Amino acid sequence: MLAVHEHRVCTLAHRMGLRLLRVNDDETQPPRYRLVEPHSMTPVLPGAAVSADLEELEDWLLLPWE
Repeated sequence: MLAVHEHRVCTLAHRMGLRLLRVNDDETQPPRYRLVEPHSMTPVLPGAAVSADLEELEDWLLLPWE
């Protein structure tokens, strides 16, 4: 189920020109992610300084951007 959710958030990020990057590879911890610009790998809010979970990033990506 995590892979499906991760794919959904990755697709939302791609539509905005961003890339979803998994920050931790430790299997004992819950996965944490960061949104970055694809070319410079510069972090984009939210979670620029720290990582965020998929739900938080999905909520941010679903905001009505104009």
